[in-house]
Amino acid sequence: MNIEVQSFIPWLQHVNGTYDVKSGTTVSEFLQQLLIEWDQHVLVGLNNRIAKAEDRLAAGDQVVLMIPLSGG
Repeated sequence: MNIEVQSFIPWLQHVNGTYDVKSGTTVSEFLQQLLIEWDQHVLVGLNNRIAKAEDRLAAGDQVVLMIPLSGG
């Protein structure tokens, strides 16, 4: 199944594109395949909402990578 990835992180522009992933792959597993650490390097959007690590990807999903923000 195919998913679309768009990165808004300047140093991760190389991950933009279409990916063929196995059915049932979680967001966390997909990031591991890209060598990206969950919540360390990226904040992940999935179909216009903030994703959870355990969310499972489905055909046609839109994955957006953003710089994680923190503050106080």
